[in-house]
Amino acid sequence: MARITAGKLVVRRGERRVVRFSAAERGAHLLYIVTFFTLVLTGFSLYLPQLSAFAAGAAGQTTRLIHRLAAVFFMAAPVLYLLFDAGGFWNSLRTILSWGPEDRAWVRTALKLSGAYWTGDRTGIPPQGRYNTGQKLHGLVQFVAFWIFVVTGLMMWFGVTSLPPWLFQLSVILHDIAILLAVGSFIIHFYLALFHPMTRIHINAMVDGTLSEEDVRTHYSRWYEEIKSGGNGVRESEIGDR
Repeated sequence: MARITAGKLVVRRGERRVVRFSAAERGAHLLYIVTFFTLVLTGFSLYLPQLSAFAAGAAGQTTRLIHRLAAVFFMAAPVLYLLFDAGGFWNSLRTILSWGPEDRAWVRTALKLSGAYWTGDRTGIPPQGRYNTGQKLHGLVQFVAFWIFVVTGLMMWFGVTSLPPWLFQLSVILHDIAILLAVGSFIIHFYLALFHPMTRIHINAMVDGTLSEEDVRTHYSRWYEEIKSGGNGVRESEIGDR
């Protein structure tokens, strides 16, 4: 069976749809979310007095064990995405790291009180690629935070008795800053994906991997034109019925 990649036009239940996320990306995304929540909950138990019972004694040892196990799977999420969909992985990474004038225009327009996120009026929003500027910003924050988590987390895990005190303390501070940034970005992303009336339609793409052709044309018009012209590696003639 051919692998269904992002950007492929398909027909499902009689409707033309566009594959937005491959199965590998959706799987990695789910693993990332589950482990991220686990890490946040177990990590906060070390800082919040209300959760201090989970940070001491046998409960504390269990909490730390769960935190470290979750960290291993957290680090594995992008690795699995890379292994099962290398092309999609590198394409997504290039997209969130590529910024231009259209991204600055998106920020100026989308966040106005008269803009798309408040009224639905998309006037002035430049054509967007596979990810819009807000999604790219969230991806960039998570990308940077991920590497801070990994580096500082490993230092705190294995260097507690060998690192100079100042370096260990620095790793703790950077770890804390990263979690604040990542959680803040995630809350906004979570709200837009599940609750905002003008963007929550996109959560379907994480369920079955697709969006309607009309939604893609409306919200990601530059990507849609690439798909139609074959610039995304897929031509309309390749539409499959699934």
